Amino acid sequence: MGGAEKIPGTESVARVFDEKLPEIRGIGELRFGGELFTSPVLLDGEKGSGEIEKQSNTVEEKAKRLGKKLFDVSNVYLINLGDAVYEAAFNTMKHASGGLIAFRELEREDGEKGLQVLCLDKGEGIEDLVAEHRRSWSKVGLERRGLLKIVSAPSELVVESRGRTYVKEGLDGELKQADRVGVADGTVVKMTFWEKDVKKI
Repeated sequence: MGGAEKIPGTESVARVFDEKLPEIRGIGELRFGGELFTSPVLLDGEKGSGEIEKQSNTVEEKAKRLGKKLFDVSNVYLINLGDAVYEAAFNTMKHASGGLIAFRELEREDGEKGLQVLCLDKGEGIEDLVAEHRRSWSKVGLERRGLLKIVSAPSELVVESRGRTYVKEGLDGELKQADRVGVADGTVVKMTFWEKDVKKI
């Protein structure tokens, strides 16, 4: 990764929480990395396990409502989307004591619609996401379920943590480390769900 350069538009995660909270609370929008996200939800992991689960469920239901309206499908088609958002929120609160999740509607030139989910936290991050994901397959139980869902459910995935960037392209794509620098503080997760993949069951 020695020759990699900083991605234009990549921001400090800490800056979002230190400087942009009034904007998020006031107008319900977040501009991050040059992209505008709406419906941000602040997550607080300091309130105990019951509250963490409650907040995760709330974010999951919001994601499903947005997906149902955008893709014009029933909740049956939104199970994987909802599970991935739930796990992203849960992990953010459990491992980083909190963060936020926000959403962005997309549309391709051919008219296909997409929903992008942004998850930010100020935690310590993940040393090697590819290795952690590989270990997840060898473990059994809920402790490892979250990462598997976050990686497998989206059509596309980008994760920045500890100066590294990881990507998955395509629903059945392989998680790989990209040759570009990610955020040094906290973790950025972008999950993109495209209409054609959401409608696969």
